[in-house]
Amino acid sequence: MSFTPQQAPRPGHPRTTLLRNTRQWHLWMGVILGAPMALAAVTAVFLAHKDSLSLDAIRVPVGWLPAYRGELAQAERREIRTVLALPDGSHLVGTKRGLFLLEGSPRGGNQPVLIPVEPLAQADIKNLSVGHGPWLALAAGKEGLWGWRAADRQWVALLPGDAHSGIVWPDGT
Repeated sequence: MSFTPQQAPRPGHPRTTLLRNTRQWHLWMGVILGAPMALAAVTAVFLAHKDSLSLDAIRVPVGWLPAYRGELAQAERREIRTVLALPDGSHLVGTKRGLFLLEGSPRGGNQPVLIPVEPLAQADIKNLSVGHGPWLALAAGKEGLWGWRAADRQWVALLPGDAHSGIVWPDGT
């Protein structure tokens, strides 16, 4: 039903009040429901383009937060992803924040000690595997594929780029 200007309901009429209230409710419901949807959309853009925006390269200093001090900070830093037992009884421990050599054992009465392995002390290690020939062990991570040369006990970069695993054949290739 449409009204001509002469027939329009007057301002205090129940129908006019109902329409005004309905518009107000619709407006506020749109604002209330639209804000979380907009936040989700912006977050989705950042997640979808995190590589091109280099968001992983941003380091946020969180040392001032109570949850990131002391034991909790060390536990987060050493989130173990992979472990490799070496022939001499020590272990290589690959974490999200570095490669460590674990020496000592509670079974032998010694307190275990984690020693950072250079040059992978800050690397994101995804996999450790046993090598053959000149390579005693392989470490794969975001910094590439690295090999531990048994002759001089040095870590050498074998392949650049992101690596998830590696294998050395018995002939050393």
